[in-house]
Amino acid sequence: MNKTVLTLFIITAVLVLLSIIPSVAQSPKKETTFTVVQRDGRYFLAAPNDSIIFPVGLNHLNIHELQQQIDTLQTLGEDELNAVLYRYLTDWGFTSSGYDRMHTLNNNHNILHYVKTEILSLASYHGEPVYRDIFDSSTYAFFEQKIQPLAVYNDDPNVIGLMYSDLPRYRPTETLNWVRFYRQLPPTAPGRLRYHEFLTQKYQHDLATFNRVYRENISTISKLSSLTFENTDANNLTMLKDDAEFVSIIYRQYLQSLYELHQKYAPNLMFLGDVFGRPREWTDELIRIAGEYCDVISFQPSDNVLDTALCQRIYKLSGKPIIIADQKVSFAEAGYDNIQGDEVATEALAATGYTDYLIACFDSPIVVEDIIDVCLKANSALVGYSSRDCLISMAIRIP
Repeated sequence: MNKTVLTLFIITAVLVLLSIIPSVAQSPKKETTFTVVQRDGRYFLAAPNDSIIFPVGLNHLNIHELQQQIDTLQTLGEDELNAVLYRYLTDWGFTSSGYDRMHTLNNNHNILHYVKTEILSLASYHGEPVYRDIFDSSTYAFFEQKIQPLAVYNDDPNVIGLMYSDLPRYRPTETLNWVRFYRQLPPTAPGRLRYHEFLTQKYQHDLATFNRVYRENISTISKLSSLTFENTDANNLTMLKDDAEFVSIIYRQYLQSLYELHQKYAPNLMFLGDVFGRPREWTDELIRIAGEYCDVISFQPSDNVLDTALCQRIYKLSGKPIIIADQKVSFAEAGYDNIQGDEVATEALAATGYTDYLIACFDSPIVVEDIIDVCLKANSALVGYSSRDCLISMAIRIP
C-alpha cells in the first residue's frame, strides 16, 4: 500500500459460539497455547480454554499519523492514544488489534494480537532482496538474535502466534534468483558446498547434460568447486527447474532453523511461518514444506473476492488450513491516486466487498482467519460515518 494512503488492516476475529462437539485428538495444551482444531468438517482456531474463535481485528493503524490530522487527538500521550484506539476497536466490534501495533495497546487492554518479525528481506516492497547462506552457522545465530527477544511473548495469553518474513519471493526467474547467490559464494562456504552436493547427486552420471545446461566443459564432477558459473543462461528452463529444486532445499533448512528456535523460545505460540504472496512468487513444493512445519499457511492474496480454488490448492498441497494474511478492496478517493490492486468506485462498494469477503472466509471449511487491509483515509477512519458503518457491518453480518 502506498504510504500516501492511511493503511488499516483487518484481522478477522469474531468470537463464535458453537455447540459442543468433540474435538480431534490432540496433545494437552498449555494455558497460553492457541491451536488449530478440526470440528464438524472444518478447521477453527481454538483459544487456550478450547473455545472456538474467528478473530475480527484492526491492524497497521497509524495512530500517530491520525493524531497529527485530528484535533482532539493532538494533545494526548501514548497511554491516552492507546485508550482511544482501544475504544474505537471495541466500538467497531473487533476483538483483535492484529499485528504490527504498539504492544502497549495489547498489554494494557487485554486484546488478542499477533507478533510479526522480519527474518528475511525478500519481499518486493523491500527493494533488492537480501540473501543469506542458510547453511552457515552464522545465519542460524542471526536468526536466534531475531527470535530470542520474542520469548517475552511466550506466556502472554493474548498473543496467538508468531509470523515471520512477509511476502518473500522464492520462485526462481531470470531476473530474481536466490540460487545465483549460492553460485557466487566462495567454494568453501557451507551453502556453496551444499549446492555442489545437490548438483553432484543430480549430474554425476550425466556430465554431458550438465555441461549443456550450465554452459560449462568439465570432465569430472569434482571440477564443480572451481566453477564460477559466469556462463549460465538465466532463461534456461532446465536450470530454472534445478534452481527451484535447490530453493526447496534452502527453504526446508530455513524453516527447520526457525522452527527449532521458535520451539526453544516461544513454544506456547503458534508457528505461522512466512506470509506467502501470489503463486508466481512460490512453488508447490514450498507450500508442501511449509505444511510440515507451520500450524497454518499464512497467505496474502491480491483479489477482491476470495479465490476458493487457490485456497483449496494450498490446502491440498500443505494439509494445513489457511490464514488470509492480508486482503484489500481499494476504492477511489481524490488525492489518493497511487493505490495498489483493483479499485472499486466508492467506499460503499468497498464495504460490501469487505463484507462479502469476510463471510466467504467464515463459510470456508479451511480458512481460519482473515486479515483485511482496509483503505480508509484519515478524515474518515475514526470519525466518519461511512467508514465506521462499513466496519460495523462486517462484524455484525457474520452468520
